[in-house]
Amino acid sequence: MIENKCVPFFLITQVVQALINVIDLGMAPEDAVAAPRIHNQWLPDKLFVESDLSTKVKETLEQRGHTLKQGRHRGATQFIECNGSRICFSFRAPVTN
Repeated sequence: MIENKCVPFFLITQVVQALINVIDLGMAPEDAVAAPRIHNQWLPDKLFVESDLSTKVKETLEQRGHTLKQGRHRGATQFIECNGSRICFSFRAPVTN
């Protein structure tokens, strides 16, 4: 189960990225919720990227014509994994600047 406490328009992006990280990329829940995230919405026409996203990824996005707005972590995505009799809790606390 994934729960997210953040600005509403970032919520779907964060949940989907955590699921992709676990299901498609095989990441552990702890790593999936700690990974840097990218958010895009129609207006403003900018990609919101977390400051710890790699420089190479940011440069590649800019080369493809994206305008980046770098910032802090924008939410506290929580991921609970139930695996047989073992329950693991993993979460990411919001960072404030």
